[in-house]
Amino acid sequence: MTTTIEAIFITPEGGAAMRSVSEVEAAPGGLKGDRYFQGNGYWSGTDDCEVTIISVEDLEVIERETGIVMSEGLHRRNIVVRGQALGKLVGRLFRLGGSTMVFDRLRPPCAYIQQLTGEKGITRALAGKGGVGVRVIEAGTIRCGDSLEMLGRSEFERLREIGLFGV
Repeated sequence: MTTTIEAIFITPEGGAAMRSVSEVEAAPGGLKGDRYFQGNGYWSGTDDCEVTIISVEDLEVIERETGIVMSEGLHRRNIVVRGQALGKLVGRLFRLGGSTMVFDRLRPPCAYIQQLTGEKGITRALAGKGGVGVRVIEAGTIRCGDSLEMLGRSEFERLREIGLFGV
């Protein structure tokens, strides 16, 4: 099954509503135009996460189980993908659209999301389904409809050799 990008969301500042875009430029540091790339997200300087990814399948489960509709970026994540079990990204290097990224960490929901959205139960609903945080290794354009492609060890080694990935 092919993994595709269903939606992209950014917002210029912490606490502002997420805005749907059809494409975005990824660069080391995050997504251009997003709050964390600009350094003014709610968690900037404390718990920065360059880019967040969540699966549409998890959002559909949340809606079925709780009735909470996660449309219009209510989940506060940047990229919504279809067809990818996000746990399989752990420790992996992958291409997302024209950008190369690497798994950083799981992104559990926090109480701030409930405070911000006013949606009772949203933090609990996202528990175990909050998505993942990733880092941008190589810049590129990401568009709705683009695919997520896992990269092999040889690609990891190539990036390491040219100094883009220091692990």
